[in-house]
Amino acid sequence: MKGLSLEQFKEVVEFVQKYHSFGILLPDVVRKKLKEKYPNFPEYGYTIKYIDSCYDSRFRNIWNVTFRGLGKTINFSVNHFVLKETPKDWKYDNLFDLIMDYLKGDFVLTEDFYVKDK
Repeated sequence: MKGLSLEQFKEVVEFVQKYHSFGILLPDVVRKKLKEKYPNFPEYGYTIKYIDSCYDSRFRNIWNVTFRGLGKTINFSVNHFVLKETPKDWKYDNLFDLIMDYLKGDFVLTEDFYVKDK
């Protein structure tokens, strides 16, 4: 899977800031427009407080993004399926599309995307 360019990462951060930032309560009119544009958009967003990223200077991209907030830590990385088999119906070949689909409500996380407390 291909990593995020800096421009794509900026787009992810801006989308989170606008629709999923910690403590944000979107007005009803905004939530309604979001539901029209993204039918699976979560009703109140994901309340993401922190975004961690890891930049790889070899490939000049961000290969790992972690969202943290409200007791949940969710991790996306280019090597997510290195130690396990890629699902047969997997449609993503880049991190940007995967993350944006998650933020728009079109990708439902499986257990292995959640980071377990140590």
